[in-house]
Amino acid sequence: MLPQEDVLKALENLSITERLTIVEEILQQIRVDIAEVEARKAKRADMKQRMAKAAQLALLKDDYANDKDLTSFTALDGEDFYEPG
Repeated sequence: MLPQEDVLKALENLSITERLTIVEEILQQIRVDIAEVEARKAKRADMKQRMAKAAQLALLKDDYANDKDLTSFTALDGEDFYEPG
């Protein structure tokens, strides 16, 4: 990779049109880089949100599995709730 001074010196030898073309290409690459960074940030935020939701659900599941007040009606599992009629 060329040091910054060498790149700037090389640009001095180019026409304005050539420099503008290079600047446009550099800006396009910067846009792509920024889009990739933003996509990674969004993906991390989505994953963090999903993990938080999963943790909440895990806590609820644990509550329902172990809290006698919440599981007292499971003793009725399998019984018919409807009167024959």
